[in-house]
Amino acid sequence: MKKAVVAVAVFTAFASFAKTTTWQGPSGGNWNAEGNWNGGLPAAGDTVILNDSSVNDFEGLSLASITFAGSGAYTVSGNAVTVTGGAGLTVEAGATATNEIALTFSANQTWLIKSTGTLAMNASFDAGTHTLTVNAESTTKMGTLVLLKPNTISGKIQINQGKVYVRNDGAFGTAAVANNPNQASDGKHNVDFGRFYFDNVTLANAFTIMDSNADGMTEKQAFNALAHTTNTFNGAVKFTQSSCYPTVPSSAKMIFAGGMTVKQYYRGNYYSYLGGEAEIVNVPVAFRRIGYAGSYNSHGNGRPNVRLSCTGNTISEQIRLCENAVLSFGVDDAIDEAQSAGCFFDNLYGTVNLDGHSQHTKGFHNCWKNNGLVTSATPATLYVNQTSYTLQSGCYAPYGGQI
Repeated sequence: MKKAVVAVAVFTAFASFAKTTTWQGPSGGNWNAEGNWNGGLPAAGDTVILNDSSVNDFEGLSLASITFAGSGAYTVSGNAVTVTGGAGLTVEAGATATNEIALTFSANQTWLIKSTGTLAMNASFDAGTHTLTVNAESTTKMGTLVLLKPNTISGKIQINQGKVYVRNDGAFGTAAVANNPNQASDGKHNVDFGRFYFDNVTLANAFTIMDSNADGMTEKQAFNALAHTTNTFNGAVKFTQSSCYPTVPSSAKMIFAGGMTVKQYYRGNYYSYLGGEAEIVNVPVAFRRIGYAGSYNSHGNGRPNVRLSCTGNTISEQIRLCENAVLSFGVDDAIDEAQSAGCFFDNLYGTVNLDGHSQHTKGFHNCWKNNGLVTSATPATLYVNQTSYTLQSGCYAPYGGQI
């Protein structure tokens, strides 16, 4: 009984000494200098508030949490730190911080990045099997997280709000990654969600994108390629809502090598925000619809292009291409006939590029309406309801008619 009392007393004493201390030292100063802190030197279990460039010269420091405050850009560097609290990192509104301290997290993490706050992680973090959740100050006041280094995390990563720029192949470790929409008070419209921006990366992670087109939001999409980049996804990517699809500028490309599930590649007059190329390789995709309208395309004058480079892709409803849009093939018989029975292909001034790969489309039941182009750089055959059309090269364009 006495031992239990002593243990409680020791714990209480330790908790009572945990404190919050704020940086007040010169830019670039060392942490292990008492005059640099308003609240005393950081010690085990403390929360530190940073607001200027500084260097951690402690060895083996363990903190409850770190807050990045201030209004200007600064860099924090130095020795590794272990973070024990669940609210491990906070970025205050207006702060622009670069973290170059290697961090180890010993609990599930919920990071808060407030409005206009930016945290660039230029050092690796180790979260082990824990879950990492990223939140914003509110559904309309979001900050930015930039991942520049490979990280160790095998649990789950959930981006509830805010922007995440992904600039390293190992940024998400081996974790499964998801975003999570928030609903307005009427329960009908998603008012915010986590957004991903990919910058020339090859990722092995599985992604679940729960929504990506919030009414009234300036930046509508959640799964974005940056301009002039090629991004490869070797894990399965799942878009769960009818408004979900990738955003690819005209100068960019996304390669879905691990498969992609799309409920609907079409949304009203907007169709999709695809201006560049999305290629499906290795694992087939189950589409409800593929629909692109070049004239409505939000990324300008690109040629939106879906390229099917594996067999077994299925379309349960419709393929619809408007001007500037392209559907191209990297293999013969990319669309599964048995699964596409009853579908129709409505090509409104878009382009079907066989690219030397013959396609059997008898499952479309004579519903191939072609007001656009069918093209192939090398000889290929297009079969529509058991009728063949052989293309030697160039274009086949039965405008206004039905094949």
